[in-house]
Amino acid sequence: MNPIESLTNITFWAKIGAGGAYILAWTFGVEALPFIYAYVGLATIDFVTGWCKAIIGKRVESNAVRTGVGKKTLGLLFIATCNIIDGVVGFPIALAALAGSILCLSEAISILENLDECGVPVKKIIGLLKKKQERESQNDIEAKKDK
Repeated sequence: MNPIESLTNITFWAKIGAGGAYILAWTFGVEALPFIYAYVGLATIDFVTGWCKAIIGKRVESNAVRTGVGKKTLGLLFIATCNIIDGVVGFPIALAALAGSILCLSEAISILENLDECGVPVKKIIGLLKKKQERESQNDIEAKKDK
């Protein structure tokens, strides 16, 4: 099989993915993997929405890309360091889970900010979701009163 054919072969990419998952599990530990996957996914979405924001605002800069990639790499190293500390010290709360959760929340907020600056009516959508939730909770309260 020539190199070009291997790039279109699904089995080839499955082997690459399995090897990458093995390296992540060996590096970060199995307990931290869900947070690593979530963080990498959210960081990727944040990178893409940030790129779109820069293109729309006509502010594409290589320095901003470098800084963003560096911050995301440091986030991965932070989760890995917390996982190592978890393994050595054994805190009652998993530091890697805590660090991963905080970093994922930060990425999610950044994604919403980027979408808002790209012109997506994020605040309006959140407002509609809040109203829907309030209506559903009010309906639940009324249903409990009727019983």
